[in-house]
Amino acid sequence: MSKNRKNNGRRKRVNARSGRQKLNVRAKSRRGTQVRRKAAGVRVLKAAAAIVFVVVLLVGLRRAIDHFLFESPEFELAVIDYQSDGYLTRARVLDAAGIAAGVNILRIDLEQVRDDVLAALPQVRAVEVVRDLPDRIALSVVERYPVAWLGDIERPRDPQKRRGGWLLDSEGIVLECERLEPRFIDLPVIFSTDYADASPGLELDSRQLLVAIELISIFERGFGISPVRLQSLHVENRYSLTGYLNTGAEITFGMKELSRQIDDLQVLLAEATRRGRALATANLLVKKNIPVRFASLLQDTRAPRALPVYSPAPAADPPSTRRRKVSRTAPKPIPPTRAAAGDPAVRAILGVD
Repeated sequence: MSKNRKNNGRRKRVNARSGRQKLNVRAKSRRGTQVRRKAAGVRVLKAAAAIVFVVVLLVGLRRAIDHFLFESPEFELAVIDYQSDGYLTRARVLDAAGIAAGVNILRIDLEQVRDDVLAALPQVRAVEVVRDLPDRIALSVVERYPVAWLGDIERPRDPQKRRGGWLLDSEGIVLECERLEPRFIDLPVIFSTDYADASPGLELDSRQLLVAIELISIFERGFGISPVRLQSLHVENRYSLTGYLNTGAEITFGMKELSRQIDDLQVLLAEATRRGRALATANLLVKKNIPVRFASLLQDTRAPRALPVYSPAPAADPPSTRRRKVSRTAPKPIPPTRAAAGDPAVRAILGVD
């Protein structure tokens, strides 16, 4: 007892010196520690049981959904509606899409179907795939429409309009002619060095080729139902295109102001008709004083006469069974006074005051 009192006295004196009091707590048994550990273990087991329960519930729910949606015969593809504005067959497009009747309609990735069709068929411009539950899919295809043939400028005399030849759409996409349809026969031919690099689906982005395609489009809109047609365009340099009409005329086009050049060509063809002659050559690179040459009309019914495009066409003369001899020499130029009596547009482009 005296010893404990001495110790307490020392402890009190030490605390008095420091000005603070200290509390020493000591566990007097192991039972409290065991209780706390047991309570912590129970909490861990409860949390683990809850997690397992949630996982089992989610797995079971997923299995139920899979069985109801993805394995149910109610959602098996039964009807495929197909629509196209071209000649691609239903079987070919469905084969490229990779879909067939009997598969679960919910397992079909619509975006993947669209990408597969575009990758497999270069002649397809756009694809629309619509899922109509429970068992129908609608597939709509917009095909590329050819506007010209791509010809080999190294062998211009070889047949270009043939099965297996190259076609071009308005965006410069190369298409293989799988079937020579009647609508392809009258398309003009663009002779270009790009022929060597052509392959199905390739986009040709050379400036000269794209200008040639645009010129063909403007020519078709400008001439409409006129019998005058553009037969071919030759890409020979970077600043001009050489075109040949079905009248036999050779026309040099520039790379700019295409609409203005087509308007000038219409005026020249109308003037040739007024004079009773045929347009032989013209250089439309310049706006005024256009170099132009007129020739005698060929007595060949295979080449239509150059008729005005902005007035009704006169009745065609009956074809003659006799071929007349045609002079190969260029006719003498008509005096300016005769040309001045015509349309003011003619006087402007020919440089007649």
